Amino acid sequence: MAGRDSGFPGSKIESKETRCSQASRIGTCYFGVDSICFPAFQPSSIMTITEISIFSPLAQGASGSGGFGQFLPIILLFVGMWFLIIAPQRKRQKAHDKMLSELQTGDEIVTSGGIYGTITNVKEDRFVVRIADNTKIELGKSFVANKVAPAEA
Repeated sequence: MAGRDSGFPGSKIESKETRCSQASRIGTCYFGVDSICFPAFQPSSIMTITEISIFSPLAQGASGSGGFGQFLPIILLFVGMWFLIIAPQRKRQKAHDKMLSELQTGDEIVTSGGIYGTITNVKEDRFVVRIADNTKIELGKSFVANKVAPAEA
């Protein structure tokens, strides 16, 4: 019997050349059993018994385990996304809402479009903003990006 290494540590498979019962083809019979005869292919083209036995626990675990273990990666992904994306965005939104509620007449602002101006009137859902001499526009509250800090000279 000649030993053959399948590539995994400690996995020697004993094989011998025998006549297979299939139309007088010469094949390799593993462990001397005629029912596991394979035609004579190159050794890398077929899976050995040891290689198959390595993957069988994976197949058994994937088919019927179910339960919490399958949903754990999805839950961890959601928790990670919550802390990395959703929670900081909610924090920024609360700070922006607080800034909008504190704006009053005379404050300098910058719009989301990049227009600088001074609030002249505060209405329920919008501001009246002076952007140049004799030029006023009404601007929705959600379009105010930031309050501009007064320049100190």
